[in-house]
Amino acid sequence: MPGDVATLDCAVVVDGARARRIFAAFQGATQRLRERTVAEGLGDIVWRTWRRLRREFQAAADAVLDVACKHADAVVVLEHLPQPRQPLIAARHGDVREATWFPAAVQAVVADRVVDAGVRVTYVSPKHTSQQCHACGLLGQLDDETVRCTTPDCPVGEVCRDRSAAVSIARRGTSNG
Repeated sequence: MPGDVATLDCAVVVDGARARRIFAAFQGATQRLRERTVAEGLGDIVWRTWRRLRREFQAAADAVLDVACKHADAVVVLEHLPQPRQPLIAARHGDVREATWFPAAVQAVVADRVVDAGVRVTYVSPKHTSQQCHACGLLGQLDDETVRCTTPDCPVGEVCRDRSAAVSIARRGTSNG
């Protein structure tokens, strides 16, 4: 693909381990408040937690922006997620799972940050992005953290599934692939 800059080396992957710990602490704290029927402290907990999470999300957005700014006519490509973004307080009773809340929340912060910096954002279908081989485009076999391309003539073999997905997502948004 001529002029293609989407590679595993420049793929931005948001780990989120610290943010997940913050989110778990938030749900634990709100659970303890609920057990004591104390509502006064909820607003403070939500606000403090959101500030901590936002710092983590902004660090991710800055990493995306750093990569984007190295390219002329940069476009940040994100998955079009089917679930709507919910406020943090919606997660206080444990009704909202971390796995559904995080992606939309991170994407909103990333999109806001890069648009504010003048970088265009486009959205693509998330269908099979984790399973698709970034090199040949065919579907591979997923493990917990890797994708293994089973296409006989593809040189990829086994690779980090998140990095491969990031490249596949970028290519979907910048080409017909």
